[in-house]
Amino acid sequence: GGGGGDGGGGGRGPAPQQPQRKPETEEGREARRKEELLVEWLEREDNDDDEFLGQLADCTLDSWDHRTHLRIAWLLLRRHGRKEGLPKIFDGIRHFIANSKRTQRSRGTTFHETMTYFWVHMVHYALETTANPTGDFKGFLFMNPQLSNGGLFLHYYTKELMLHDAGARLEVALPDRRPLPSLVGGAEPGGPARPLERCLAPGRPMDDEVFLRCFHEGKLPSWGHEAKLRVVWCLLREHGRMKG
Repeated sequence: GGGGGDGGGGGRGPAPQQPQRKPETEEGREARRKEELLVEWLEREDNDDDEFLGQLADCTLDSWDHRTHLRIAWLLLRRHGRKEGLPKIFDGIRHFIANSKRTQRSRGTTFHETMTYFWVHMVHYALETTANPTGDFKGFLFMNPQLSNGGLFLHYYTKELMLHDAGARLEVALPDRRPLPSLVGGAEPGGPARPLERCLAPGRPMDDEVFLRCFHEGKLPSWGHEAKLRVVWCLLREHGRMKG
């Protein structure tokens, strides 16, 4: 009897194939790494703010990473404002690098004027433009996840300038890709409105596309609270939170 040659398959069809998972893209991996880092940052236990600043002053901080630098900037800007806080941040970081056993063990750890200024500016901008319901550092990080991206400076500076230009390490250099975000509006309050003839016919309602074009070209007929809200709304809708 040659009927058993199929090993007793008995008419069973082939096993259903499991759906293949699409390979993770580099962009997806990077997004996942950033999310995991932010979660780790939010789960980290923080000591008291005064104790933390005392450890900065006597060079005994337990860590010297990107999160630590952000916390230094966040604390001193909150307590002293930008004008007084900026030199305190610079002096504190310089002092720690020069005197800490932790940084002395790390070869090549030096103070970088432009990099430090960039992160202080971004922390200050986030403080001024983002609500923080909890009022603590973790709440600040949660509301500003973009700051956990250590490569954020590349949106504004080229690698050549920020990482390979010795002058940028010694004194603050201006961005060579695009300007840093600013809290200062581009229009003078109460100044004369420039005409819109090239953008908008008289009497016609201004749609969002024309409104944004006039905004970018500096031709809005007025610049008040309503106009600012509309700019924010249009740009967030078009580009999302990170880019908008």
